[in-house]
Amino acid sequence: MLLAIPTMQRVNLWADSKAFWIDVIKKSPEFPRSYSGLAIEFLSEKRYDEAERLFKKTLSMGYEREFIWQDLASIYLARQEMPSYEYAMARAAFLAPAPRSTSIYNSLTQVLMYYGSDTESTKSIYRKVVQYYLKAYEKDPTYSDGLYNAGKIAMLAGDNTDALRYLNRFLLNPGNSMFRPFAIKLISKINDK
Repeated sequence: MLLAIPTMQRVNLWADSKAFWIDVIKKSPEFPRSYSGLAIEFLSEKRYDEAERLFKKTLSMGYEREFIWQDLASIYLARQEMPSYEYAMARAAFLAPAPRSTSIYNSLTQVLMYYGSDTESTKSIYRKVVQYYLKAYEKDPTYSDGLYNAGKIAMLAGDNTDALRYLNRFLLNPGNSMFRPFAIKLISKINDK
């Protein structure tokens, strides 16, 4: 019976994620994963300041992972801190292997297009989005839609020379993309101007 008491205490501790991570930090403060584990618990409670502090502590300990940057990005997006959001997502995409990096870049471009910026013009945001699509394609050459998207957004930004370049590169190897006929129409539209 006496031996069962410590086991029951451990079971109770392991059943509560937050208590578990706090206990791990107390017992092994040099273990960076424990700080990110506790940060995720705070993030789920929308306790953004505590979560951000712990994620940054994790990073300062040399434990840099894409999920940490994505979680930081979600904090910054919730606070509408767009430059910090953009930096965190770009860092996450840089660290992620392809094709996961592609989905991170795509999420970043969608948020930038949707939320924009209080300090940047629409044209400036479009140019950023183009660069992120190109980075996604550079990291994952099977993502030929990145070239199509870069061309389409460059056209919206009024950068027709770049738009033609990206769209023509896309047509050289569109893979099984459904955007091939649209790329041809966009090229025709630019050339008719």
